Amino acid sequence: MSIVKSFIFSFCLLLSVSALAQRGSVKGKILDASTNEVLTSATITSPTSNGGGYSDFEGNFNANFVAGRHSIVIKLMGYDTKTIDSVEVTDGGETDLGTILIGTQAEEQKGVVIRVKKSTTSSSALITAQKKSVNLMDGTSKQAMAQVGDGNAAAAASRVTGVSVDGGYVFVRGLGDRYTKTVLNGMELPGLDPDKNTIQMDIFPINLIDNIVVIKSFTPNLAGDFTGGWVDVQTSDFQAKEVFGVAASLGYNPAMHFNNAYLTHGGSIGEVFSAGKGSRKIPFGEAKAIPFSQYTQSNGGAQKAQDNANAFSKELGATQQMSLLNTSFNINYGNQINKDKKTYGYNLAAGYSNTFEYFDQAIYQTYIKDEDKSVNELVLSEKNNGSVGINEVLWSALANGSYKKGKHSVSSTLFHTQNGVKKTSEIIYQNIANPFGDAGAQLDKSVLYYNQRTLTSLLVEHTMKKDSGWMFTTKVSPSLSSNNEPDMRITSLSFDENEVYRFNIGAGSEVTRLYRSLTELNLNAKWDAERSFNLANKRVTKLKLGAANNIKKRDFGVFQYNYLPVGSFNLNGDPNQITEEYLFDANTKEGFTLFG
Repeated sequence: MSIVKSFIFSFCLLLSVSALAQRGSVKGKILDASTNEVLTSATITSPTSNGGGYSDFEGNFNANFVAGRHSIVIKLMGYDTKTIDSVEVTDGGETDLGTILIGTQAEEQKGVVIRVKKSTTSSSALITAQKKSVNLMDGTSKQAMAQVGDGNAAAAASRVTGVSVDGGYVFVRGLGDRYTKTVLNGMELPGLDPDKNTIQMDIFPINLIDNIVVIKSFTPNLAGDFTGGWVDVQTSDFQAKEVFGVAASLGYNPAMHFNNAYLTHGGSIGEVFSAGKGSRKIPFGEAKAIPFSQYTQSNGGAQKAQDNANAFSKELGATQQMSLLNTSFNINYGNQINKDKKTYGYNLAAGYSNTFEYFDQAIYQTYIKDEDKSVNELVLSEKNNGSVGINEVLWSALANGSYKKGKHSVSSTLFHTQNGVKKTSEIIYQNIANPFGDAGAQLDKSVLYYNQRTLTSLLVEHTMKKDSGWMFTTKVSPSLSSNNEPDMRITSLSFDENEVYRFNIGAGSEVTRLYRSLTELNLNAKWDAERSFNLANKRVTKLKLGAANNIKKRDFGVFQYNYLPVGSFNLNGDPNQITEEYLFDANTKEGFTLFG
C-alpha cells in the first residue's frame, strides 16, 4: 500500500513540476480609444493564473502566464477595466493580442468584455490610426503588400486611393513630383534626379517596409514644400521576439524568359550587384572638351583625334542572348531581450532580386494637337516600334537597434539600397507629322542604357517622456544618394524604302555617348515636443511644438560626346560597323571623329 502511495505522490509531484514548467507569454499594445495615444503602466493580470506584467511607455507589454485558456484583465487608473476572454496561452509560445483600445472611466465603472479569436493585424492598426488622425490620411500595410505580391514601394503605393505612379514617381491627387514629398521614416531624403522634388519609389523593396503612409493635407509639423501629398515609407522595426526568416522565389514568363531573342549589351560582373558603372566610365579619367576641328590641327592633332575615337568601347549595337528566370531572395533575423528592467531590440534584413523583361513588339507613339482649334482629334506625330530587353537588379540591407529603459528610448536604423537597370533597344522611328523634323524620315535606332542608383540613410532617434506628461523626440538623419547614367549610347541611322542607310543629320541621324551623374548629401534634424491634456469640456487635446532643419549639398554633371563623319561611307545598318570599320584614321584623315 505504501508503494502505491509513493507512486501516486511521485506522479503528482512530477505532474505539478511539469505544469509549472508549461508557461507562455501574451503580448500586445494598449492605446487610448479616444485619442489613439499609447498608455503606460497598465497592469496585465489573469484571475486564473499567476504572472502578469505592465505596459511600457510605448504601450507595449509582454506578460507570462501558465499554459491554458485564460481571461486577461487590463487595468489602468482613470480607464475602464478591460477583460479579454478565451485567450489561449501555449507552452513556450507567444499569443499576440495586437492593438487593444480602452476607454476613459465613466461615472459608473464597468468592465468591458471582448472575445478574441485572432490577432489584430497591422492593416487594422493602420485603419485605426487613419480614423484618429487629424490629417487626411491613407496608406497600405505590410500585410496588404504581401497579399498582393507587390515587388517594390512604387507598385504598393499605386494601390492607395488617389495615388498613381509614373516612372517610379508618386502622383497624389494628380499632382506630380514638384508637389509631392517622399520621406523615409518621417525624414527627408536626397533626390535621385536634379529636376525632381522627390525620390523614385521603385528603389524601395517591399521586404524591408512596414507601412506606406500617405498624408493628403498639411499640418505645421510637416515640411512646407509639398501641396499634393506627403508619402512616408516606414521601414521594418525590431521584433518583439526572436524571428528568423528566409524566402526565395522564381518567376517565369514564356514570352520573356529562356528567350534567345532577348536583347542585351556588354558590361561587367558588377552588374550582378547593381554596380556596373565602373566598366562604363569615361576613359580619360575625367571629362574633357574635344573640339570637332581637332583632327585638322597641327602638332599631332590627327593622331589625338584617332586616339580619342578609339578610347571608348566599340560596342554600339545590341546583341542577342537567352534571358534567365526572375529570382529573388530575402533573409531577416530579429530579437528582443529584456534584462534588468532594460529592453534591447535589433533587426537585420537583406533582400536581392534580379528580373528580366523582353518586349518584341514595343510601340511608343507621340501625338500632337491640330492647329485648327475646331479639330479635337489628336494627330499622330511620331511612331517608334521595335524590341526592348530590360534587366533590373535590386538589393538592399537594413539594420536597426533599440534600447529602452524606463521612460527613455534610443534607436538607430541604417538602410542601404542599390538598383541597376540595363536596357537595350532596337527601334524603328518614323516621323509622321512632326513639324520640327524631316517629315517622312525613317531612322534605325539602337540604344544601350545603364542606370545605377544608390541610397544610404542613417536615422538616430531619442524619445523621452516626463512625469509632467510631456514627450520629447529628437531625430537626426544623414543620407547620401547617387544616380549615375554612364555611357548611354544612341545610334540613329537614316534609311529609305530600299533599305539604303545614310548618316543624315537633317533626318535625325546621330551617334552619341552621354554621361550623367548626380550625388546629393542631406543632413536632416528634427525635434518635437507634445503633451495631451483635457480642456474644460473634457475633450482630449494635444499640443505639439517642434523645429526642423535640412542641409543639402548637391553635385550634378552632364557630359556628351558625338561622332561625326569626315568623308562618305557605305553603311549597312549595323551600328558596330561605325566603330569597327569607319573610326577616324590619322593617316587618311577620314572616318567618324569624336567631339564634345
